[in-house]
Amino acid sequence: MEQYFKKYNILFLVIILALAVFFRLYQLKTIPPGLYPDEAMNGNNALEAIRGIPPVGGLFINIQSLSVRIFGNEPWALRIVSAIFGVFTVLGLYFLTRELFNKESIALLASFFLATSFWHINFSRIGFQTIMAPFFLVWGLWLVWVLMRKQNAFLAVLAGFVFGFGFYSYVSYPAIILFLIGPVAMIFAALGFCWLAEKINRPKLIFLIFIFLLTVSINTYKQYFFDWAGNPNVALAFNENYTLLGNYLKYSPLDIKKYVIINTENESVQPVMFLTDTYSAKNQKQKNIYYILPKDLNDFIIRAKGEENLQIFMLKNDASLRKKLSDNIPGLFVYENEGILIQEK
Repeated sequence: MEQYFKKYNILFLVIILALAVFFRLYQLKTIPPGLYPDEAMNGNNALEAIRGIPPVGGLFINIQSLSVRIFGNEPWALRIVSAIFGVFTVLGLYFLTRELFNKESIALLASFFLATSFWHINFSRIGFQTIMAPFFLVWGLWLVWVLMRKQNAFLAVLAGFVFGFGFYSYVSYPAIILFLIGPVAMIFAALGFCWLAEKINRPKLIFLIFIFLLTVSINTYKQYFFDWAGNPNVALAFNENYTLLGNYLKYSPLDIKKYVIINTENESVQPVMFLTDTYSAKNQKQKNIYYILPKDLNDFIIRAKGEENLQIFMLKNDASLRKKLSDNIPGLFVYENEGILIQEK
């Protein structure tokens, strides 16, 4: 079996990387649906970094800020950074495993299992810095193993830089062993698979391996893009409704005052702020979008009575609150547009 992997190793590696790219970039604009509040917070920090304010999240936020600068304040602009790190982690695991065992079969299978791993695909499609930790660990360990064989000063410096950057990737990076669980599990899976294949040693074994790997790939596609992405709880967890509101406000007329009542957890407004670029008070004034906390509601009602051309939105649909606003603000009427409930005067 090993001779086939050696003979076609470049072809197999290209196919595996193509799979990794597909699973991490396919429909990235729509899956996951919506935008998780922590992702949006990263996005707001990235927007602040673009304006010269030092980011909270370090290296990952700086890279995200570059992506947002190029592609705009869109959810996929945050997530494509994770996707790229995810793809290169697959490539890094190939080199690390080949260096450890000097077998193309084990290296290719380990990288394939990571390329089709649900957990790795999931984190590669979410704008969290967690995905950077295995990237730096895998490439750092590969450099260390090569260094042990070649004793090269440049490699020593490069390995130090890679491991050092890891400490800027994720707050829990010092708990290094936790981030090795995934890649190590893929290596053990490849070892077990190769051991089993050698024990079977039947004719047409390569064909059976191909069928197995094809089945794994198809199952991964079904598991992520149908079972997981199609689950209504996923859309709820990723605040799809707040993302719809953010996109609606993003393209609304500037001459109309828009008020968003934060009648749920405060962090839930982060996706709206990111999509509309209204995290700062200055930008809220420029975009004519303002946020009202429940404690400020009575003051807002008094102020709104004397205003014209305003729209009111709620993060959470509340019929009693909507009635209170209609009863106390003259001329207010309710309608729906693009799935968004709006009270307008």
